[in-house]
Amino acid sequence: MNFQNKKTGDIIYEKKYIDWLRIICILYLLPFHTARIFDANEANYIQGKSNAFCTTLINSSLWFMPLMFLLAGMSCYFSLKKRSNKDYLKERFLRLFIPLIFGIIIFLPPEGYFAYKFHSSSTLSFIAYLRKFFLVFSDLTGYHGSFTPGALWFILYLFIISLITLPIMKKLSTHNIRLFKAPFKILLICIPITVASALPSITGKNIFVYGIYVILGFLMASDDSILGILENHKNFYLICSIAGYIIIFIEINSIGWQQGFSLLGIIFSLIYYFTIWASLLTFIGYGKRYLNFEPSFLSYLSHASFTIYIVHQTYIVIFAYFILKLTKTFIFQYIVIISLALTSSLITYEVLKRFKVFRFMFGIKS
Repeated sequence: MNFQNKKTGDIIYEKKYIDWLRIICILYLLPFHTARIFDANEANYIQGKSNAFCTTLINSSLWFMPLMFLLAGMSCYFSLKKRSNKDYLKERFLRLFIPLIFGIIIFLPPEGYFAYKFHSSSTLSFIAYLRKFFLVFSDLTGYHGSFTPGALWFILYLFIISLITLPIMKKLSTHNIRLFKAPFKILLICIPITVASALPSITGKNIFVYGIYVILGFLMASDDSILGILENHKNFYLICSIAGYIIIFIEINSIGWQQGFSLLGIIFSLIYYFTIWASLLTFIGYGKRYLNFEPSFLSYLSHASFTIYIVHQTYIVIFAYFILKLTKTFIFQYIVIISLALTSSLITYEVLKRFKVFRFMFGIKS
């Protein structure tokens, strides 16, 4: 769907579903990162008693970070439509790099401090701990209190990808990719994604794979006919993603995660990225069909979502540190942590947006 700006003659593309999907992803991070506290498979800043519901939620959440990068790529297309290369790079610097730096300096140390206290039972003061946070780089996950970019790794990766892929996206804007016009063959894009996954990654986060998602999102947004194909075949992509998840859950509960360059590792890596890619096509198809509307609160959430992303995990860690001591009832722990973290994130946004210096520091649009 698109319409023409009467003053400039430029084509303006309807993209409310992109805002909706981005907001869904960011709000989903609250139950996801809270579930990580109770996940049986991996360490975390705060560790509660493992819970089957949370472990299942984690294992079925392969889609949301790839979707965020895909949506970022779509937004890059619209941004470049109205900006020169210089203005685009300036916008990326102000919108991503500046909030990344201030987010790490201001919001990440409290998260690390409570993680350090939880795992070490230390009585070290927060001021004394700051030296450890900014000088100890032994484990970038930061699960035990060392330096980490935390959830802000997404902003760091997106900033780097935005710079590196700019010439690629400018060139692609004048080319159509035939594979995108074939509703069934488009699923084959999972193959180059799988190949890219073999390249080096940092703490399991592969910038090459996420860079491909950004470029794919850019390509999707560049042609309404591609989006129309995804919308028309959304049910098919949904079936494919469900089938993929069924296979993955059978794998997890039978032979376990299969990785590496063995035959099984390659096969299941292909299934893994096929499932993610089919899920992304499903979200875009259904989003374009059902989420292209603008209720009164969409603009508010769209503006608040970036701040929520920056601060939500810090609040989850802090509240979890205390809630887990107050009660052993899982459902109470889970709901209260999510509720308090969301409320605190929104209050933080309301405070920050009222001061020009904070809007600059955290990329909040006026």
